[in-house]
Amino acid sequence: MSLNLPYYSCPGDTEFFLYIDEQGALSSSRRIASQQWEENVILLEKCQLFYAACDNNGTQHIMSADSNDTLRYFFLEDDGWCEKPFMIERAANPFALGFSASGDGYFVSTNGDNNLSALFFTPNGGWRQRILPLDISSGLYCMAVDRISGIHMVVYHKHDPTLLYISYGRGFASVRSTLALDTPAELSVPPAIWLDADQNVHIAWYSGGCIWYRVKKAGGWPEGGWLPEREFPVDVAPTLLSFQGYGENVLLWAKHEEGRIFVYDPVGGEEQYGQLSEEQRNPIRIGTIGQISLNFANGCPPGTWYFPGSFVPAAESSGSDGGSEVEEDRQLLIHVHRLMAEKKQLETELSQKDTTLSKYRNMLEMAKEHKSKQSLVLQGQLTQLDKKNKELREEINAKNKALISKDEALQQMEKRFAEVKKQLDHVQTSNQDSENSITSLQNQLRCTQTKEQELSAKVSELQQELERRKNVWDTIGGIFHKKPSDKK
Repeated sequence: MSLNLPYYSCPGDTEFFLYIDEQGALSSSRRIASQQWEENVILLEKCQLFYAACDNNGTQHIMSADSNDTLRYFFLEDDGWCEKPFMIERAANPFALGFSASGDGYFVSTNGDNNLSALFFTPNGGWRQRILPLDISSGLYCMAVDRISGIHMVVYHKHDPTLLYISYGRGFASVRSTLALDTPAELSVPPAIWLDADQNVHIAWYSGGCIWYRVKKAGGWPEGGWLPEREFPVDVAPTLLSFQGYGENVLLWAKHEEGRIFVYDPVGGEEQYGQLSEEQRNPIRIGTIGQISLNFANGCPPGTWYFPGSFVPAAESSGSDGGSEVEEDRQLLIHVHRLMAEKKQLETELSQKDTTLSKYRNMLEMAKEHKSKQSLVLQGQLTQLDKKNKELREEINAKNKALISKDEALQQMEKRFAEVKKQLDHVQTSNQDSENSITSLQNQLRCTQTKEQELSAKVSELQQELERRKNVWDTIGGIFHKKPSDKK
């Protein structure tokens, strides 16, 4: 989306209008309760680009950049405007700003390394820098913030090249989903993104001589998810591409040269071409909470709109020719087309619901039949289980009896073991006494042997003494028994 187009927002009964005047200054004006527009107030001299967004309190936040990509941060309220310092000083084109219904704010820009940088705002904590979970070397083209503070972006990889959709959780905490939309060599017109009242994501882009459209339905499977893409061949590349939201209804439009405009209604599936009048060829950005769209007005500030919607107040009847019959007929025709599309959608939904109901009835009958079959199968299985259970119980009882018998035998063996152990202890005691007796007898035997040796020695001595004495007596006896003749 071009960042030098005028900007309009109407939170409550106060309308804000921002634009870059002929001298290159960023000017602002407002009016309250559809009164006269107040005098313009210059916010910044020599402004090249700006991006404005409305928060949940109706405050307008403005990020502006000069020719050196130097950022200036302003915010507008009912009682005036003021400037505040910002965390980063420079941001290259394009950049985006958005706020959720809960007051969370997001600022995404391309830094000097051609990577995306992000900042996260909370009412209590202010602005804080964030590191994106998915490293992206590309440029941001459009962004929207949903009700639960989720971020939806369409970025373009120039090196691949790939047009990519990315969804982040609150505060860029996690990547919720990604989808490669297309591989265009270049983007001659910025893509567009829109969240409808049901939080369905609508994306449109131009590539290869066609306008492409894709939608992601909110919710889980099977209702939610990406629907098949639609293509609309065009002879000439559009100069602007945007969505126009009417609650749950969404229109996709593309402006061509000389005021020719293509409009597609996704609900009714209708395509038509229109022609912008000379006075209604002024493209203006329309700011709502979380996202921005484009519309055409008859002047700056706007008086009447080409696409009427609930985001703008009713046009003043005192306009130059804005309330003409031609304009009323055109708006009435658009309203009739919308009603017919809604009628067609309701008829389609009713037919789909009848078909769905018939399918559900068939499914119910099949489910009942399946349940009956399953009941029979389950009954047979239960009978088999009961039989098996009975067999198992009998087997368990038999095993229990065997265990009881073995337990009794084990107890008898334990008693016998105790008796044998007692006898063994007695035998061991007896053996110990016998060993003690043997030791005592061995000691006595040694003493007896010692005494025997001593007595043997004494007997030997006595025998020697007796032998000596016997020899002496033999000598003496020989002397006394010698004959006289022997003396002569």
